Amino acid sequence: MTGESTQRASDAAQAAAEELAMVVRRLIRRLGSAPTGGLTPSQRSVLLRLEKDGASSTTFLAIAEGVRSQSMTATLKSLDALGLIERQPDPDDGRRQIITLSGEGRDRVARDRRERRSWLAEEMDRRFGPEQLATISEALSLLGELADQRPPAPVRPATADAPLRPL
Repeated sequence: MTGESTQRASDAAQAAAEELAMVVRRLIRRLGSAPTGGLTPSQRSVLLRLEKDGASSTTFLAIAEGVRSQSMTATLKSLDALGLIERQPDPDDGRRQIITLSGEGRDRVARDRRERRSWLAEEMDRRFGPEQLATISEALSLLGELADQRPPAPVRPATADAPLRPL
């Protein structure tokens, strides 16, 4: 269904979508508050960004994280002291440094991810029985199918001489 559609989702689908969005946000927040082995949330966020986006500069990391360059410099200094990042001179601008994850930084991100998933699995085992876990698994399978579905082609706005059609 697209924003251009004349059909509306059923009330049940609307309610489920709203509930799902809230639950996902709460789960992300809860996973984010799980122990990180002594890293601050901003340190963890920078490591994850470097893992996802690759090499970056202090300025770009600061912009991406929504902090001042001075704050990012302090975060990077602490990550450097822990051996989690590496700095190389920027070949195009000698004043800048290119920041990347070190081998230990990549290991730390992977370990942190495993620990969070393990925590979630343990909590699910503790709180839910086999039938509930099977229901969750089935719901996740259905949501996975939805996530894997190709989005509809964008629609070009109609003009007086051209009808609506895919781009």
